[in-house]
Amino acid sequence: MGSPARAAYTGGMDALPGKVFLVSAPRGQGRPASFWRFEGAPASGNGKTPVLALAGLGLDGRVFSRLASLARGRDLVLANLPNDFPPSARMEDMGRAAWEILDAAGHAGRPAVLMGSSFGGMAALAAAAERPDRTAGLVLIGTAPSWSFVSARLRAASAVHGLVPRRAYPRVFAAVMLPPLKRIDPAVKAGLRLQMLHRTKGFVGACLHAMRGFDALPGLPSLRVPALVVHGDDDGVLPPRAGAALAAGLPRAALVAMAGAGHLPHVSRAAETAAAVEAFLSREGL
Repeated sequence: MGSPARAAYTGGMDALPGKVFLVSAPRGQGRPASFWRFEGAPASGNGKTPVLALAGLGLDGRVFSRLASLARGRDLVLANLPNDFPPSARMEDMGRAAWEILDAAGHAGRPAVLMGSSFGGMAALAAAAERPDRTAGLVLIGTAPSWSFVSARLRAASAVHGLVPRRAYPRVFAAVMLPPLKRIDPAVKAGLRLQMLHRTKGFVGACLHAMRGFDALPGLPSLRVPALVVHGDDDGVLPPRAGAALAAGLPRAALVAMAGAGHLPHVSRAAETAAAVEAFLSREGL
């Protein structure tokens, strides 16, 4: 594999001890894999168990950039799922693409902790079901085991998705997901909006299709790896009962119910989230 291309991220969300870099490397059939990696990450194949992080709907790996403390002696591969999924994509396809990104990051065949937020948590569950032999653990942040837990707001957005013109879609999608009156730090909001503007209507449509057809509940008991479920009790996108269902269904799960936190606690309560994840990884020897 040749030297991967990389570019620094200096957006509004990287008030960090270190920086994250965009990396492009070959994946299956010569297609490019895109992911972010923290500066100073261990050489591929070295260090503690790698973490593959999968972002929520319309976002990319930068949404995890505030969790820099997790990167001490460990490679955090902050995945950018590709925009080229077909409209009929299933969550299993997203999970397979996630493993391709981990392989392209230099961890081919190596077990990893799968960390997913929201939609990315569903993709992490699908990836774990696909390759239980490579799943060392799960960290599920503000996610759900199926579409049945999705809020009315996201269901409504899904219903009108097809009516939005393709050219205007990224701007409209960002406005819907991050409305002007939402209480969020302006710099953080700018960083999230920047990520959403890179997503296509086709990609979001494929993700919504995959979410609607996904139900991990029956398979949760077979995922016997250590799991951490982090859920804000003020989550307006995927309600707290979604996190409770995951914690109840996974045989080795611990639940962290974060008082007052919303849908993205790894953004709004990054230090608290990172501490919970670090404690989990240490406790499980990962």
